[in-house]
Amino acid sequence: MATPPSHTLLPMYPEKSPFEPALPNVFPEKHPASLNPGSDTDLDEADAGSASPKFRKLRFPNPFLLFNPDIENQAPPLPDNIPPPLPELTILDLHFLEKLNPKGRYSVYKVSANIDGVERSQSKTFAMKVFPDLDPDEQSQDSREEEESGLHWSMFRFRKEKEAYAHLIHAGLSERGIVPHCYGWFTLSRSHVEQFSVLPVSEDDYEYLIRQNNREVLDEGDYSSKMQSRLDDRRPPKALIFDYIHNIEPISHLNITDKVVQSTLMNLYEIHRSNVYHGDIAARNIMVLPGERVMWFDFDHANCTTDTSWLAKVTRFDMFRDLAFTWELCESFLNGPRMIYVE
Repeated sequence: MATPPSHTLLPMYPEKSPFEPALPNVFPEKHPASLNPGSDTDLDEADAGSASPKFRKLRFPNPFLLFNPDIENQAPPLPDNIPPPLPELTILDLHFLEKLNPKGRYSVYKVSANIDGVERSQSKTFAMKVFPDLDPDEQSQDSREEEESGLHWSMFRFRKEKEAYAHLIHAGLSERGIVPHCYGWFTLSRSHVEQFSVLPVSEDDYEYLIRQNNREVLDEGDYSSKMQSRLDDRRPPKALIFDYIHNIEPISHLNITDKVVQSTLMNLYEIHRSNVYHGDIAARNIMVLPGERVMWFDFDHANCTTDTSWLAKVTRFDMFRDLAFTWELCESFLNGPRMIYVE
């Protein structure tokens, strides 16, 4: 059997692009609605043994699948220089406007702010991602990463995202619109915590905390108390500040197109080429903008090739697996509710 092209490419990835020239079937060639069903598609009976209609789901071979343990542990080469760290910011004025992700592990808020050193004469709208800075002994110790790093889980993820954005910005990916621009980080004050702890509570917030606490009832006082306890001022929370991006929505079967699939995969390759492994492939982290543009978000699970500790060791296989998972995600949306009716 011939060696799959992906196995030939892996020892040179991400220095060599899989899109120049492209691997066979690197993108689903046609939108499912325009495909002519063939003999290699999977045929599913809507109701076996009856006269009910049949539907045909389109299947595409994943060109990034790998099954070769001999090359799984190869590390990509280290970059010539390590990017400068993200700057610590001085926030002159900060006002919380709304919470953007009630179900997220880390809260993201829409805020208006003046940032010292940022050349803008008036407040601007930003997105702010908050990481509670808790003592390491307050964690569950269910992760070896937490235990070995000596950091609480949230601070471990905060450090990961800071390092990732330093690399992404250094590589020019925020200027190209592949990732949002991150201005830097800062430590919240107690007055900041009090501001967002009294924001109006959404139904999603209630549902999330009820699930977390296995409770049937959660009133507004309980919610505020929970927020205050999670963000205790003994160790003030840290936050990253980003440009607020308007008119975005997670990738889904409603906005998937050939162009979106290509942009999603090729932008992920550019992230890898900037020495960052994303590591959290999910629809909530891939946003589609007007004009079928695609932007990648949330790098708190990322690792950088410049970090050579065992906790963050990145291999070529890890990066290639990022592509494989992303390809599968895109294919699932292409093949989801969109089925071809067969007479």
